[in-house]
Amino acid sequence: MTIRLSRLLRVCGTAWPTALQRPVLAVAVILAVTAPAAAAAAATPPPIKAKAALIMDARTGRILWAFNANVSRPMASTTKIMTARIVLLHVRDLNAVVTAHGDVTTVDESTIGLHAGDRLTVMQLLEGLLIPSANDAAVDLADYVGGSQSRFVAMMNAEARRLGLTHTHYANPHGLDAPGHYSTVADLTRLARIEMRDPVFAFVVKRTRAELPGPADHPRQERIVRSPDTLLYSYPWVKGVKTGMTDDAGWCVVSYGHRSSGWMYVTVLGEPTPARRQSDVVALYRYGTSLYTTWSSPPAGAVQARVPVPYSHTPLSLVVSKAFTTGVPPGAQVTWKVEAPAAAHLPLAAGQALGTMRFFIDGHAVGSRPLLADRSVPAPSWWHRDTARLHDAWGRRGHVVHWLHQAGSWIVDRFRDLGQRITSLF
Repeated sequence: MTIRLSRLLRVCGTAWPTALQRPVLAVAVILAVTAPAAAAAAATPPPIKAKAALIMDARTGRILWAFNANVSRPMASTTKIMTARIVLLHVRDLNAVVTAHGDVTTVDESTIGLHAGDRLTVMQLLEGLLIPSANDAAVDLADYVGGSQSRFVAMMNAEARRLGLTHTHYANPHGLDAPGHYSTVADLTRLARIEMRDPVFAFVVKRTRAELPGPADHPRQERIVRSPDTLLYSYPWVKGVKTGMTDDAGWCVVSYGHRSSGWMYVTVLGEPTPARRQSDVVALYRYGTSLYTTWSSPPAGAVQARVPVPYSHTPLSLVVSKAFTTGVPPGAQVTWKVEAPAAAHLPLAAGQALGTMRFFIDGHAVGSRPLLADRSVPAPSWWHRDTARLHDAWGRRGHVVHWLHQAGSWIVDRFRDLGQRITSLF
């Protein structure tokens, strides 16, 4: 492992509690650790049947491994990631009720059985869209948000261009095979990573079941819908995102999960069977995990900064509370930043949090640890304050006029204290 160390000294403040302290700078230490790219050679990619596949580190967006990453292919119901994004970008009230139009019956394959006049909220339609992958829910949402399917598809393509998904084009909101409807594993994974930042989307795609209202003529007859994503049932560390299947696209999935090394996306397009899709995705998760390097911060108790203490020549050491450990993808850089105050404010107790140690991978925040005082420091007595002033004036300034000025301040303070004490007696 190659380690490059650079120290950045910066002033966190210039107003010191007393003139005693020598100008001590609070230190922001940036330690850069680059994970070896050679880690990628530590394991062999598993044999897979997918036509295209990709593994991405979720925190940094680094592609860990890819096969046919930018080859455009039909993507089936993974289309609905963008469908949901457009809805969530344009609808503020997810409790708004949508009345289905007649065109909801024009699509088949996966549906929740919508008919003209059925009334569901936008949130319920999103659940139908993303959990059982209902094509009629996609049509209903497109009509509601875009006014028509064609206008909604234009919004999808505009958003794809805005996000830089240059190998993606949509012909419908549901993903059924159609000319001009395609994407790549690279574009799909990038889109999923963006959309998983939306808490509503992330909440829905990790669920395996939902209860939706029944049809208009039987509103109390609930629709129980379930996810076709078998990974969600078999592996609790998988948290979504979206499956898909058509004759042209094959079996597809964009999957998001947490392994011991960290969060990853695994995307496959064109698998021959659902069983092979699942086994290949799990194998790719394991392979991706093997590419990471484990990195640990300095251990608990290690000094990370020293800050000046008022009326004292001995600075206060700040120690890390607990070691931070994380997985680092190959070629990525770990940095940490120490944030410390310009000076300690007294009194303070040993173990009191006074600063923070923040950790980043490729500039993305991945964790933090508090920095603690290594000892207790009581509030200074008047004797310590005055001794410090005199010592500072005599030792640092060296000029009589400054000494006289400090001495005058001392005398004034003493008379003020004396006056307060006499007043308190009466």
